[in-house]
Formats: sequence, C-alpha cells, structure tokens
Amino acid sequence: MQRSMFSGLFAAAFVVSTPLAVQAPAAFAQKAPSKAKAPPAPRPRVRVAVPTNCSSFYLEGRAPAATVPAAPAAAAGRIFCHMIYSVSYSVPMLNPLWSAEHLTRAAALGGDATFRTDRSSFQQQPELTRAQQAANADFAGNEWDLGHMAPANDAPDDASQNDTFFLTNVVPQEDNLNRILWAHLEASVHKIAEDAGEVYIVTGPIFGAHPPLMNNRVPIPDFTFKAIYIPSRRLAAGFIGRNNESATCVMVSVAEITRQTGIDPFPSLLAAVKATPPTLTLPDGVNVRRDGSTQRVPAPNCPAAP
Repeated sequence: MQRSMFSGLFAAAFVVSTPLAVQAPAAFAQKAPSKAKAPPAPRPRVRVAVPTNCSSFYLEGRAPAATVPAAPAAAAGRIFCHMIYSVSYSVPMLNPLWSAEHLTRAAALGGDATFRTDRSSFQQQPELTRAQQAANADFAGNEWDLGHMAPANDAPDDASQNDTFFLTNVVPQEDNLNRILWAHLEASVHKIAEDAGEVYIVTGPIFGAHPPLMNNRVPIPDFTFKAIYIPSRRLAAGFIGRNNESATCVMVSVAEITRQTGIDPFPSLLAAVKATPPTLTLPDGVNVRRDGSTQRVPAPNCPAAP
C-alpha cells in the first residue's frame, strides 16, 4: 500500500470538554397488529449518561497519543466527551483526528434493540464557533457522505444515538466506502463485542501530504482507519479503507496504523501486541429490525496486507 502520512500535524496536548445535553428524538409510532402473536424476546436496554471525563473510552484509561515530537501547536486536537465516545477534533483541519469507544456486550445488545434513524443534518459542536468546524452545507451537492467515526449503530438508546450526529464526529467519506464496506466493518466489530464481551475501538482519517478540499475548505482524507483491541483474546488489529470509489480495505497491525498516522491508538498496550500482524476472521454482523427479526450483514472483504 502506498504510504499516506499526516503525522506532522498531530500534537500531544489536548483540551477536554463535555458537550451540552442532547434531546432524544420522539418515539417511533407502531400500528397495532391485526392478529395476536407472541412478541419477540426483549433485548437489554442500556441508558447512557454524559460522562464527566473520557477515560472510560480508553484502554486502561489512556487516550490515543501523538507519537511525533514537536507537532505544530496549530494542529492540536481538542477532545470532546460524548455519551458513548470521545473525539479529538482539529480546528485547523476541520476534521476529527480520532474517535474512541469502549463497546461492551451489554451496550452492543442494547444497540441492537434501538431503532436506527437516518439523518442528513448533523449538529455543530456547541463549544466551537461556526468557523471552527465543518458545516452541513460543506457536504451538500457532492459525492461525499458525512462518515461517522464513532458509529450510530453502537448507540444503545435514542439519546446516545442522536449524540453521534455531530459534525466533529464525521469526515468526508466516499459513499461506496461509507454505506457498504465501512458500514459492514462497523457491524462486524459490533458483533465482536457481543461475542467477546468487549472491544476498544479507535477510528479516524489518514490524510495525504496535500489533501484535496471539499467545498474549498474541508480536507478530504485518502483513507480511514479503525484500530481495535479485544481484551479477552489479547488481540489487536487495524483496518485501512481507501476513500474512493474502489472502497478497498486491508487488515494491518496497529503499529502500521501508528506508522501511517502518527497516532498510537492504545498507548498502554504492549509494543509486541501492536506489532503482531493480526490473524482475525471478521464475523458477519447482524441488523436487528424494528419487529425484532434479524438480517445478516456480510463481513467486509479486508484481507491481510501483503
């Protein structure tokens, strides 16, 4: 794979903020069935509060860290705590640098029980000015989707799902990547959390040296990455998706993610674990419909990098 570097723009210093409370959307109305039938087995529901700090989202409480020395202060990421994730946002780049989640089995099952909404309009981060972040208008009239970094499908209730729809939690993603391959990868990692008990997840963009601009202001990444760590298996893996019409994906070591981004997703993890090429078969995901029935989501084609 062609190396795509943006390491010089990451900084080690961060500022932590907590967003305003988010109003949950109205309940989805259902028609009464014409015939009585046994309802589907109830799935666990998890109610989430806004955390007072972000440490619960990080492996052993340590946030993803910049590995390059003396990175320009202008590119410092500002960390915002949300209900199920935190995000480090770069004002100069008008993009998140990474998002972090700790997805447990209970939360993932709660997410399966939550009706999914599809929104075309995202909220701006209230702690930032309009000029300091991307706008919905930047994404209008072009091929770029508002690609979630921390996915809405991991949210275990309506309020936390709504809380993922912030412009600080998205990058410009080509629609073939966002709606197919990346969505399938998110569903597969979601299933890993259900099967293995928990998974730590860090997701973000990889920019080229001179990224093109969306709407003449928002840099477009060449790739997006996802790094995961499964504690019960002591296994770490990384995935890199090409952000164009081909929407291809490869599986790499977490150390390779760090090499390409200048970010260590899991600073507390042993270097040997991060450097080990992963041997992981991604499971199919499951989409749970409103009536409780399920639909298989095929695992993405992310072969090991040569």
